[in-house]
Amino acid sequence: MVQAFNSLGTFIAPLFGGYLILSRTVGSTALEGTQLSEAHRLGDAQATQLAYIMVAVVLVLLAW
Repeated sequence: MVQAFNSLGTFIAPLFGGYLILSRTVGSTALEGTQLSEAHRLGDAQATQLAYIMVAVVLVLLAW
């Protein structure tokens, strides 16, 4: 049973992570060669925070 969930997690985690991070960024939708402003770069960096916060919450709940 554990091996089945491990394989499922290995398959789903990159899809979920990519959707969670890349769908919220401007850089992933910009045309190649387009220069992004500092505001867009800062927004892209902040878009990754949600994924890390969710991982931290899950780990805290598991440790509790």
